[in-house]
Order: sequence, then structure tokens, then C-alpha cells
Amino acid sequence: MVYSQYKIKFCGNLYQDVRNAGINKDVYLFVVSHRNPAQTSIARDDIEKVLGRFKILDYSMEPITTYHIINASIKKKDKSRWEELKNEQIENIIPLIKEIIGDEGVSGQKYIENLFPIHPYTAYLSTFIAREIGSTERSIFNFLYDEERGFRKFISSNPDPDENVLLTADYLWDFFYEEFERSDNEKFSSSLERFKLHKQTLEEKGSEYLAIFKGILLLNLLYKVAELSESSLVAPTIDNIKSMFQGSKYEKYVDDVLNFVNTEQIISKTPDNLYLISSASLPFREIEKEKESLLRQYKEYKEINRILYPAHVKEFENVFSNLVTVTPQVNP
Repeated sequence: MVYSQYKIKFCGNLYQDVRNAGINKDVYLFVVSHRNPAQTSIARDDIEKVLGRFKILDYSMEPITTYHIINASIKKKDKSRWEELKNEQIENIIPLIKEIIGDEGVSGQKYIENLFPIHPYTAYLSTFIAREIGSTERSIFNFLYDEERGFRKFISSNPDPDENVLLTADYLWDFFYEEFERSDNEKFSSSLERFKLHKQTLEEKGSEYLAIFKGILLLNLLYKVAELSESSLVAPTIDNIKSMFQGSKYEKYVDDVLNFVNTEQIISKTPDNLYLISSASLPFREIEKEKESLLRQYKEYKEINRILYPAHVKEFENVFSNLVTVTPQVNP
């Protein structure tokens, strides 16, 4: 049985019927869904019912499988012209493709090359969208056929006189933006808010600034949703941001854009060279400066009462009575 999403009430009644029938007859119910309960908008109580009644098995689609399916969905009418353009563009980014495909070897490299004109990094990020975010309304395959903001829109006007040959990650941001906005996932909010606040500023700087900005936001969003390490290819590091636009017409602007968003505190660079959007409303550098100031000012735990009100100190006394000796006093 295949469901586009969990139908809790129906599934619960059906489950009870199957359970009653299966007590003596070994009857089982398999429910297959493209999303796990936590990725839906189902109430927490109902999710707990699902988790309590079913054994959850996660079967994720591997990136190489996604590349293969996408490739099979694209028909190349003028294959000789396509091959010519592909060879011209792919040659300079073969090392990037090898880094993305990892242990998949020559066959994996071929799959991702055959996705041209989709940029290898765009293809890689699309696997995370398909796994973590995509819905029936906004799937990667809908992206391929979309004529307003998707793949078909891109190929209808490219390559253009400005040599916009590779479909970069900003197209993914544009197509899935409405999906991001509809989601109630708190991990989306910081990227969406930053986009709304600074879209006009980046747009006024030029289309290349806005495109790269969208790419940085997409990395931030996927990095938080997928909960990966800072060494992953999805982390918003300087190297990953450059790789995302390597070989495209935007490549030469990346350093300027990174410098601009950092200088203007639109997205500040962390000490670890991450262009990571903080959930705090204050600029990152101001927060770090204040933290350093407080650390210098209150070096010992016993001095914590100097920055707390008496009621708060009392709470700390109750919790940390065996660890800290605190003398309440009224704030000046």
C-alpha cells in the first residue's frame, strides 16, 4: 500500500482491523511513504501513535540512484550538440565531480556528467532536497518539467550570450522557495528571514550577487535540516560556496559576494570560515564580541550573581547547590 502521506485516522482503523485479523493468521500491514512521520505536519500525539504501532524502516535513495533517475528523465534531442557543449564545460570541473561522487568511481562520474547542463553541485544538493524536503507538490522531478522556474525554463533560454551554460543552485532556491515557506520546520526560518531582509540589497548589487546569495542560503538551510558535520559538502564553507558555482558565469564573483555579505554583516563569516546564519537577531560579530567581554569580566562561577537578579540566583542555588556557592545581591 502506498500513501503520499500518513492518514492517521484511516490508517489507525485499518491497522486495528488488520491487527485483529492477524492475531491468529499472521497478517501484516506494510505502509510505504516517501516521508517519515517527523517530516510531516502531523500532530506530535499522532506521530507517537504511528511510532508506537509500526516498526519504522528508513530506506533512503542513494545519490547515485537519484542521478540515474534524473538522467533517464531528460531526453537529449541533439545529442551531438549536447556532447560538444558538455565536453567544453565539464573538463574544468572534473576534480569537483570526483569529489562529489566519492567512491562511486567511473560509473558515478559518468552519471553526473550526463546530467549536464545541471551543475554537478546542483545535482548533489538536489539529492538532499529529495530526501529531506521534497513533497508531492514540489519534487525534484517537478523541477525538471517546470517552465517558470525549473529546468525547462533554464534550457529554453540557455546557453545565452552571457555564457550561462550551467544550471546553478540558485534555481533550486527559486523553485523550492514556496515549499520552504509552507513548511513549519523552524530550521528553515533563519534562511528565509535573511532572504526577505536582504534580497533587495543583493539585487541592487547585481544578478550575480543575488544568485550567489541564494546559493549560500540554500546551503545553510540544507546543512541545518540534514544535521551534517562542518566537513560535509553541504556545510556553508568558503570552499563549498566556491564549488557550488565553479565553472559557471558566477564563479568570478564569489569572492566579491562573500566579502560583501560579511562586511555588511548580512551573513558573517565565523572563526571556522563558515558563512553560517545565526538564529540570533544580532549580528554574529557583535555577539562574539559581547561573549568575549563577559568572559573577561566574569571569569569565575562565583561572580555570576553580579549579572543576575536575586530570584534568578535563587534558581541557580537550587540547581547547582553542590557545584557553586552564590551570594544573592541586588543588581546595581
